[in-house]
Amino acid sequence: MNDKRAQAYRRLVARLSPKSDMAQGIFRAYWVGGVICALGQTINDLFAYGLKWGAQSASTATSICLIFASSLLTGLGVYDKIGKYAGAGSIVPITGFANSVVSPAMEFRREGLVMGVGASMVQAVSQVLLIRSLGAERRGLAVGLNSSVVAFSNGISPTLGSIIAGSVGWRFIFWLNVPVGIIALILGARFLKKEKGVDAKNDLPGTVTFVVFLVAILLFFNADSLGAEGLVRMALLVAGVVSLVIFVIWERRCDSPLIQLNFFKNPAFTSVTVVLLLQYSVSYALSTCLPFYLADVLAVPTQISGLVCMSFPIMMAIFATTFGSLSDRIGSFPLILGGLAIELVALIIISTYRTETSLPLVVGSQLLFGFGSAMLSSPCFNVMMGAVPAEYSGVASGLLATMRSLGTAVGTSVFGLVIAQRSLFYQQTQPHEGVVFSLAQRDMVWGLFVALVVAVAMTLLTRRLTRKRRALAREAKENG
Repeated sequence: MNDKRAQAYRRLVARLSPKSDMAQGIFRAYWVGGVICALGQTINDLFAYGLKWGAQSASTATSICLIFASSLLTGLGVYDKIGKYAGAGSIVPITGFANSVVSPAMEFRREGLVMGVGASMVQAVSQVLLIRSLGAERRGLAVGLNSSVVAFSNGISPTLGSIIAGSVGWRFIFWLNVPVGIIALILGARFLKKEKGVDAKNDLPGTVTFVVFLVAILLFFNADSLGAEGLVRMALLVAGVVSLVIFVIWERRCDSPLIQLNFFKNPAFTSVTVVLLLQYSVSYALSTCLPFYLADVLAVPTQISGLVCMSFPIMMAIFATTFGSLSDRIGSFPLILGGLAIELVALIIISTYRTETSLPLVVGSQLLFGFGSAMLSSPCFNVMMGAVPAEYSGVASGLLATMRSLGTAVGTSVFGLVIAQRSLFYQQTQPHEGVVFSLAQRDMVWGLFVALVVAVAMTLLTRRLTRKRRALAREAKENG
């Protein structure tokens, strides 16, 4: 009986399955597979003969390019369409392998993708909603409140997460967000007003090239932790630079660009963007280095180490709102310069960390650096949000979140690279591991010091240019 059912089922499948044109399938597979192979050979020849890289290096670089292109097209859903058209012609070893690896990840990406997109949406609009709720005249207070909440969350989340994971399991961390999200959704639907945004089309090419740039640069700065070296790292840098150039060219010609490049003609906007990137890079490098110093050099217990590491976010949570509100009354640039000056003093103290450094000095210097960060962060946000038209405030807020992400990647990469390289240098003369780490940390801190000096110079120059522009505007108004 079962055999008859199976035979009937096979006949039904054969009858309902679409008939394939073998000749057409062979032709499509032949020419698409040939184009992919020809493209690979062209890239290989470019590296081997154009750049004189040698056969082995050229082959490795070609594989990297093909895997990157195939993975990108798979993520965008383009490679699936190629596969449906060409059939076996798309299963060329390298590109087919990349597609087979990325496809399952795309299939099971839902949790991380949804959470990542949701978090990005909240980051991009949270400051905008606060500014529009409090009014443009209290923009500094709004961004300060947002900074305080973010800093408090960043400070308490590791401790709270470890407590929850240790008591009821790590899965409960995700379940805990469900009622929080429902409450936020209800409150948002109740109190947030519907607003009309800018009437513009989605800039898909700009979005794709910008995402490629960000991914390539983030991977480049984290290449060491991923085990990528040499040509792989160079290929990531080249991909990032090329995609950025394409992005800028496209954005200048696009009617509805993803980022209005005209914003960067404003010296205040450009300067504050760079200052924030440097500030995030410095702070994340320090925050990454501190736990290792406390544990490996000072042998501080884990519980106390966790409290010390909360020094920076605590100061941000306490003072960011105050300095944001103060920037509305006295202006932002004095506070930015004051915050950078305090951070420079804190870095000088941090550079003196050694194996015999007392814990109170460590805590005091970290609190001082956090105080300086709170003094400059909210005023920087205030300048950046105020430098763009109100209808584009969401773009500026999203760019702030991007600077934070880039700063995280740059800071952690600087920590890993400098500490590793300088540790190898000092190991030749210093037998004690604690001394080696503290000396390598000192070198890293002085590099961070130079980065903040650049930020100070940019702020002073921008302040001078801003004053000149205001003076010219007043003179034109008086004469006009």
